[in-house]
Amino acid sequence: MADMSDAANGLVTEIAGIMYPQGTSAPSLTGDRLLVYQGTPDAVTLANDLAAGTIHVSVFPRPGDKVTSVSHIDEHWEQISDNGSSGVAILELRRQTRLFAISIWAARHDRRDAAAGAIDAGLAAVSRLRLADGSVAVMTYDSSVQDDDEQEAGIYRRELVYALNYATTLSQTLTAITTTVTDVSPGVNGTDIATVSRTNPSSP
Repeated sequence: MADMSDAANGLVTEIAGIMYPQGTSAPSLTGDRLLVYQGTPDAVTLANDLAAGTIHVSVFPRPGDKVTSVSHIDEHWEQISDNGSSGVAILELRRQTRLFAISIWAARHDRRDAAAGAIDAGLAAVSRLRLADGSVAVMTYDSSVQDDDEQEAGIYRRELVYALNYATTLSQTLTAITTTVTDVSPGVNGTDIATVSRTNPSSP
C-alpha cells in the first residue's frame, strides 16, 4: 500500500535519477556530490558534509493533506505485474494531495543554484510518478523559497515545493491458473481421455 512515505521515497528516487542520469558511479549532472534522502538532515552531519563540498537534498512531507476521492467499490483491482506464474493487483481506496518540500542545502550559493535549477527542471518534466506499490502519483509544482539566513555558517538553502496526488491502496498476490495432466486412458474409437487437475487463481 502507498502512503506519504512511499510518495516521498518516489520523489527521492526521481531526484536521484535526475541528478545521476548515468548512475551514482558516474559524475552528477552538475559535477557535485549529492546525498538525496527522505527526512530532516542532522545538523552536525549537514555542517560537516557541506564543508566538504557535498550537497544535501532532503525530501519531507508537509503537515496536512486533502482527500480528493474515495472509492467504495471493491471490483476495480488493477494488475500491475505478472511473471507468468503469479502477479500483483492493487485496489485504490482513496486519493489525497499533499505538499512535499524538497530542500537543497549547499555551502555556496552558486552550487545550490545549479543543483536546485537542475532538480526543478527535471521534476517539471514529470507529471506522473510511479510509486513502489505500482500506483501512480500525479505531480505538480507549487512554490519555491530561497533562504540565506545561515550563510555565515556556510549554509545556503532553497526549498522547492511540489504537490503529489497519490493513492492509498491495498495489494493482493494473484496465482496463475495451471493445468496438469494426471492420467491418460484409451477411450472409444481410439480417442484418448485425459484426466486433469486445475489450480484456481487467487484473484480479486
